[in-house]
Amino acid sequence: MKSKARIGAHPLHPMLILIPAGAFILALVFDIVYLLSDNALWWQATIPTIVVGVIGGLIAAIPGLIDLVGVATRQGAVKIGLTHGILNVIMVALFAWNGWLRWRAGLPPESDRLYGGFWLSLIGVIILVISGWLGGTMVYEYHVGVLEHPEAKDPAPGAARPGMAAD
Repeated sequence: MKSKARIGAHPLHPMLILIPAGAFILALVFDIVYLLSDNALWWQATIPTIVVGVIGGLIAAIPGLIDLVGVATRQGAVKIGLTHGILNVIMVALFAWNGWLRWRAGLPPESDRLYGGFWLSLIGVIILVISGWLGGTMVYEYHVGVLEHPEAKDPAPGAARPGMAAD
């Protein structure tokens, strides 16, 4: 199914998710470095990183929603797409809450113990991994957002491909 939200033949959603995914993972990395180094700069760096991730996630959701509406013809893809979308909404909301709590606190917590923001980042990244897996399933198993060419379809098992001898 060709993506409805695209530039040329390239779907927008997979291009745009790199920004929030990278930002959310980076926030967790900054949390870990802060816990190991006790350097407040690492904790402070999580706030703008999370803001970029949340804004990027909201922007990436628009073409994702457009593509989700277009998968109704693919059995199974709708359920996976809805789960993927709901997980992403939960993840972005979790990181928005995480960023707001950090901004409101103003000062970093003591680095000698695991703090709530670390756990929110960790849970958010775990949700990101699960949601990313589901997104990959939609692309690789249901071909959502993929421009399919009839000649590119896999032949029947054991059949010869053009230019290749049969097994």
